[in-house]
Amino acid sequence: VRQMYRIYSSVSRVLIWLGMADEDSDYALENLEGSNRPTIQEKYDGLDIIRIGKLFHRSWWFRMWTLQEALAASSESLVLCGNKSASWETVNRAFQNISILDLFRFGKPRTRCLPNTIILLYFNMVRNYRERGEKVTLEYLLLAATDRDTSDPRDRVYALLGLVSDPRFG
Repeated sequence: VRQMYRIYSSVSRVLIWLGMADEDSDYALENLEGSNRPTIQEKYDGLDIIRIGKLFHRSWWFRMWTLQEALAASSESLVLCGNKSASWETVNRAFQNISILDLFRFGKPRTRCLPNTIILLYFNMVRNYRERGEKVTLEYLLLAATDRDTSDPRDRVYALLGLVSDPRFG
């Protein structure tokens, strides 16, 4: 179990399967990057970001064991949904952009696009720490994994142990 992160991080590409396509997932993967406008708000202006955000409501984002896949995913990794795909980096960048739109709403009341923006931002914080070689504590990992689903409660700990920088100090 503790070696799973090492295995995922040693491969050149992780394929992240989100499931079968639907109308919203095709739209989302086609529009993740938005336009080439300078600000995040302008980038997604005119696009249905609620439909794009539905991509982040799929079960893959909530399973405990997929946290290791996502944290180890290289820039060559692909996110697949039906017969469409996008690079992991494109999906991650879209997630960050939509998170900002979701958190600040730019004065417009609307339905949240992402299921739990703060928890998913913790996930990105952990990913950034690991990429920079900084220490990742069990506390940060627990915050990033708060809403993750497991079939066995012990997996809450086991799925995270291999991700801790140094278990003695996490």
